[in-house]
Amino acid sequence: MRWQEVQQIFPNQFVKFEVLHSEETDNQEIINDVAVIGPVSDEEATKELLNSRDKHWFIILPKIKSW
Repeated sequence: MRWQEVQQIFPNQFVKFEVLHSEETDNQEIINDVAVIGPVSDEEATKELLNSRDKHWFIILPKIKSW
């Protein structure tokens, strides 16, 4: 799934995903393609983030509401 699709499907939500394809440009990783594992509740987000260290999946807020 393209990163833009994740932002549209899961707006303002934490999402657990695995990176399928990324590119490094100027020491920044640009994520192009991910496999979504699923949304994560606000209550579980910190625990999931800490559990993601040294693993192949991540948790992130794909889109932040603009004020």
